[in-house]
Amino acid sequence: FSKVGDENIIQIDFGHNKTIMNIISNNTLVYTRCIYIGTGLMIRSISEILGISYKQATTVFERLNLDLTSYENNVHRHFYKTLEIPKPKLKLIFNSANEIIHDLSEQIMLTLKSFFVDYGSIEFSRVMLSGGGSNLIGIGGIFSEHISAPIVALPFLDDYQDEHIKAVFPIAFGTALSCINGRRTINYLKGEFSVTGL
Repeated sequence: FSKVGDENIIQIDFGHNKTIMNIISNNTLVYTRCIYIGTGLMIRSISEILGISYKQATTVFERLNLDLTSYENNVHRHFYKTLEIPKPKLKLIFNSANEIIHDLSEQIMLTLKSFFVDYGSIEFSRVMLSGGGSNLIGIGGIFSEHISAPIVALPFLDDYQDEHIKAVFPIAFGTALSCINGRRTINYLKGEFSVTGL
């Protein structure tokens, strides 16, 4: 993977059950935090709003292709119609998702404040997003309002044409990061890896 020498970056892996925030300086991990906010909260909210199972809500979440920038964008894109979601419930889903992202942004800023207490104030050259939540439209813009650094998605598949692979890769990368950040090493060839354990 691309190295981050001579720069300070924040890496945010926005996953299903949690978000892992790493601060990397000159290719060295200097600070990390696990925040228990993930896309699973959005799915749970959809389940409650629509009165459907969590599994059904997961499908709705994936197909709704939620745009966090504005409610009107979601109305104009018509994904909610194909899923037979009434506009009032779409509005509830949109508001709930933004509330979850707001809570996550607050936790990220608290983490940065804690970091600055220990390490002093430093400038970040970029924020790298990964995990399934990085596919949410507008997520980069919301984070950039709080962090004064450019927000970039993982750059590994820029020239790859398959959109499905490009959408799934951040999730796979985030899963790998979770394992790397674990307290023990995992030998993938010996069957020690289990997604259910993450």
